Amino acid sequence: MKVERPRNRRNDRRNSDARMAAPAHSDIASATASQPIDCGHYDICFARDGTWSHRGSPIARMPLVRLFSTVLRRDEEGHRCTVTYVRKWHISEERTASS
Repeated sequence: MKVERPRNRRNDRRNSDARMAAPAHSDIASATASQPIDCGHYDICFARDGTWSHRGSPIARMPLVRLFSTVLRRDEEGHRCTVTYVRKWHISEERTASS
């Protein structure tokens, strides 16, 4: 005799949400083709030793620091900035005596 397992509604809901939220290929292409909006300076400082600070106090939440590090770039003029598909923020970089 075959015993049927009860359906896991949580997984069904998760899977259906993921399918509905997936963008079409044309949406991805249009988002990557556009330039991010330059939003000016953001009060975040990136130190040479790898520490990040916001308004002078260090950022202690490591997941947030990892997130910032994934979008850290240098712009055309050599300044540090965080760049996403939508926005570009310039950030401060700690200078050393040799730089």
